[in-house]
Amino acid sequence: MAIRLSVKDAKNLGINLGGNLKTKKKPSKTKEKIGNIKSSNSSLSCHADLFEVNANERSLTITLIDAKTISHNDILRQHYAALNGYNKSWYSRIERVVNKNKVEVQSWVNSVKGELLIFEGLEYSKDTRDTDSSSGSFKALVDGMVNAGLVEDDSPKFLLTLPPLPVKSEVPKIVLRLKPCPPLESIFSKDFVAETFMGK
Repeated sequence: MAIRLSVKDAKNLGINLGGNLKTKKKPSKTKEKIGNIKSSNSSLSCHADLFEVNANERSLTITLIDAKTISHNDILRQHYAALNGYNKSWYSRIERVVNKNKVEVQSWVNSVKGELLIFEGLEYSKDTRDTDSSSGSFKALVDGMVNAGLVEDDSPKFLLTLPPLPVKSEVPKIVLRLKPCPPLESIFSKDFVAETFMGK
């Protein structure tokens, strides 16, 4: 006895009644970038990362070799689940640098305890971004420094985050720096400083 299947029934049973077979959707360019960045943030790929404490300016600097971020616009288009693994890869990378230099890190953290810190960043890349976009791109890295214990929190009470500066380069890398914040009047207008609770 012959059984006639509707297209819908055949589809539910996994039977192709002819025509083009659906191919697996190719990952978007952004998802490919995220995958590549997560791979480069693995422990095998970042052994050359650098750490330095400058006693004169009381700064701590981490240089991430062959590192790059995705743009803030790309971040906004991604589902939380995709970004979660991306963000955690940055936390792990920064934590590995900190753990390799525990004694110096703890000494620096103790020396700046209770002070408002300022964050400065550089991103070396062949692409250029607006500084407002770069700020969003660096959010996971700033969170990574908090997670690693370099700064108590990224709230205005503890940290002033400046927009990272772009550097045109064929060789990608990221430089992160923390140091005690200079007087706010040297950065912002005096009437703005009078209004803010930054560092208070």
